[in-house]
Amino acid sequence: MSRLLDGIGVDLGPIDDKLSLSNGTGRFTQLNDHILEAVNAAWNRPPPSEGEWVRAAELEPLRLEAADVAGALGLREPWGWADPRNSLTLPFWRELFPDLRLIVCVRDPREVAESLQVAGVMASEEALSLWADYYGTLTDEQGMVTDYDSFRGDAQAELERLARALGLGSSRVAITWTVAAQERPSTSSGLTNGELPRRHQKIYEDLLQASKARPSDEQVSTAASSERRTDLPEPLAAQRRELEHLRLQLARAHGQIEALRAQVEVRSLEPTALREVAFNLEQQLLERDEELERLRKAIWEGDVWRREMEAIGRQAEAACREADQWAKVLRAELDLIKSTRLWRAGKGYWALKARLRDLFRKGSS
Repeated sequence: MSRLLDGIGVDLGPIDDKLSLSNGTGRFTQLNDHILEAVNAAWNRPPPSEGEWVRAAELEPLRLEAADVAGALGLREPWGWADPRNSLTLPFWRELFPDLRLIVCVRDPREVAESLQVAGVMASEEALSLWADYYGTLTDEQGMVTDYDSFRGDAQAELERLARALGLGSSRVAITWTVAAQERPSTSSGLTNGELPRRHQKIYEDLLQASKARPSDEQVSTAASSERRTDLPEPLAAQRRELEHLRLQLARAHGQIEALRAQVEVRSLEPTALREVAFNLEQQLLERDEELERLRKAIWEGDVWRREMEAIGRQAEAACREADQWAKVLRAELDLIKSTRLWRAGKGYWALKARLRDLFRKGSS
């Protein structure tokens, strides 16, 4: 779908890889991941359906970042980005871009469930529930609905319908070139005959009915007025639109050329300059090696000092235990001596001697 929209004139950002035209607006995809993460949700765990999560304070920094994305990418009207997670984060983007217009590409829920089950992402029942969470939020939205199966049949007619609904006024030449450049979607797997739960069937039928609607009179008049403003015959107007499309591609190519030129300038430096750059890098590596060696030495010295202190501590603990044991032995021997007759007789003798010494001192004084 990204390739097809880019082909009919929707600016999806710089094209880095022809096989992935959504690379230019990858920042929107990253922002969708960050938005869901900020409100404790994910692509397979949708936020609450009531939409109050959009008031979360954690989203304020992301609002500032998102407001600058389009300007930073240098996108031109009409522009957009393709990401299924937009179904979950739509309230956030509605606040930033009130005139946002949706293109809903609906796919049979049974095919989606089969694809996720075969890939080992989740079970079929869980995948069906997730499909309903994604598409259930879009049934009441005003937007353009396109059926995935339509591109398996007459892709050009469906692209013409999309172009008219978006007011792009893309010429048949541009649309034919776009369809010829794309690979048609693979054929159905055939596993679309099983019954769906009532809620899923209702959502799917409503979306299919919307995909068959013709562009509204307002949309058609917008495209027609855009063509009338040229005041040119239809062949010349078609050529002018084709030139606008080519001019957009040329502007993107200029950006890629500038990037390549910068790479060439770096690679075309003089050998002397390259040697100087290499020498500076070697010096930085040597300085880092020296710093690492100092850190290793400091760590080693710290380990040696720690081991020595641990050894001293163990010796001190052993000495304390030995001193405690000797104290117990001495106390036991002292208790044994105190229990003998000799100790009791000696104790009386020393008491009598101390009394006589006191009396002698008093008599002398």
